[in-house]
Amino acid sequence: MGKITRVRTGCWTCKKRHRKCDETKPFCNNCIKSGRKCEGYELRLSFDFFQQCGEKNKKVSHRVNQNGPKEATVKIENEEISREPPNHLYNFAQGKIELQQATKEEEMLQTPLLKTTSSSTNLNQFSSTLFEDLQSLLSSSMSEPSITNEALHDSQRTLTSSDFANFDFQIIDFIDKSQIFDANHKLLLNNPDPHGVAEDTLAAPPDPSSLFAMSHQEENMMLKHFFKKLLPLLDGHPKSPWPDLALQYCDFDIARSCFISLACIHLYESRAGGSELYQKGLAHINNTMDHLIHYIRENSNRMNKEQDNDALVDQSKKHISYFVILVLMNVHLLFAVLEKGKSSIAREFFKIFASICKDPVFYNQILKTSDKRRSLAVVLSWYDTVSAIVTPDCRDPYCLPQWYGEAKDNISTSKMMGCPGEIFVAMAEVCQLRNKKFNGLLASEDKNVAYTRIRYALVSYRDYVLTFDKDSNETYINRLKCALCWSLAVWITLNKVIEPENYIATNQKLTNEFIHTYDQMDPKSSLVTQMVWPVYAIGCECKTDWERSYLTRFMDNIYENTKMGTTASLKEIVLNVWDRNITQEEYLMEWLGKGVDYLPL
Repeated sequence: MGKITRVRTGCWTCKKRHRKCDETKPFCNNCIKSGRKCEGYELRLSFDFFQQCGEKNKKVSHRVNQNGPKEATVKIENEEISREPPNHLYNFAQGKIELQQATKEEEMLQTPLLKTTSSSTNLNQFSSTLFEDLQSLLSSSMSEPSITNEALHDSQRTLTSSDFANFDFQIIDFIDKSQIFDANHKLLLNNPDPHGVAEDTLAAPPDPSSLFAMSHQEENMMLKHFFKKLLPLLDGHPKSPWPDLALQYCDFDIARSCFISLACIHLYESRAGGSELYQKGLAHINNTMDHLIHYIRENSNRMNKEQDNDALVDQSKKHISYFVILVLMNVHLLFAVLEKGKSSIAREFFKIFASICKDPVFYNQILKTSDKRRSLAVVLSWYDTVSAIVTPDCRDPYCLPQWYGEAKDNISTSKMMGCPGEIFVAMAEVCQLRNKKFNGLLASEDKNVAYTRIRYALVSYRDYVLTFDKDSNETYINRLKCALCWSLAVWITLNKVIEPENYIATNQKLTNEFIHTYDQMDPKSSLVTQMVWPVYAIGCECKTDWERSYLTRFMDNIYENTKMGTTASLKEIVLNVWDRNITQEEYLMEWLGKGVDYLPL
């Protein structure tokens, strides 16, 4: 979405929405196309306009589901909160479940996602709604003191109190990145055949209430699918912690929307249903986005005030807001992974995530005191780093190396998805070398020293795998093979960046070693289903027909066992790299478009 230009002329509807008006008389075309009532161009006193805005902001729109949970107070404690196991959560529809929630001073405004127009405009209105809410979020605090732009890009240093005390600049790039979903999916909303070619005739407009309304049986089916089929695919932890965190810190209806949205999009990508599943998933993910914007706005205001009057700030509420933001960002990233594996706001999420976790009080006293809470930082660090290592612009990860965890830690990337944190540290260093090379800052002496250090860390992969891991269902041999596969993929990427002597021949040997090791593992193992990026990296490196035949089988297996959009995109990218004899960066630049990231997760 392009930059918004504010004008003094235009209809009053566009002025209220802070949108550029085409000034068509007597009614603005922008309003007509979006289904809004154009209020015309007549002269008004300026205070009338602001008075109307104030009255509008006092109104609270009704949710589709009127029976929301009761409000209460949540306290963050070091002890884990016991609750019903996630595998049994799908029975919650039989009774009312009350969850503790942070006290809200005012109820958030919610903008309906869907109007009674054609289905194709529903997706446009989602992006438009997100755009407007984020613009409103920024305009409310733009006049307050803020940090410099340079503070955003220096993600590897320790932040001062002013750096993490203001969210305005972390979310400012949201404005031009509100197109979360791939444009091709707009056609699907008008297509009776969910996986065919769109027809010329528009589908009948859906009933907005039907997108949220579900029978007891439908709701149980969605939740069963999420907890029994989908959740084990999202990470390698035998008891994935983040759904508990969603239930603990989020409004119950929002947690429910998180689970249902992911289940809907996964069923849709699995071809288990038509476009109605996509529409339901989109409606529920928009519901969570409304709350995410609300909590970012709330936290931004609270943190801005902290500089002036720290004694009045409720640290507990601030930290609860942090968790809500992290949980909902995690859900939106997963939605993008399931849908097609590409996102235009993932990078902004990673920036906000890093800013939150660089708050030393929050990280040391809240996150590190609970394995369940710390797991969220571990997972988002994993997403951030893997996304960074494939970016055509060669960005650095925003997370810090210590967030991955180590072999001896109770929670780490090794526990969550199989790759040891020590290898992730090496991967992050490779990202930094890519960035320096991309910007012409990689000196010969620096790269030789870095290459020797990183290579040694990678060949020492055995040191990062525990002989016995009480939290893993996998054998030591399988965990060792998994670490080796990740190490080989990072090593090959390192060689392509540094280009040491005979690196092409070395990479071919490493590719063959990867194929031999990976082929010995169970393709349905949780360790293997998390190896999306290693298969992607090795696939792009294959040169011979023998290598490509194996990788084709690996890519087919990982898609069949996950049914995710990102694994389908993986094969599309690799095949284009082979057919056109280009690098993955070259293909991603044209496939993704400006400001969009690929998420091989």
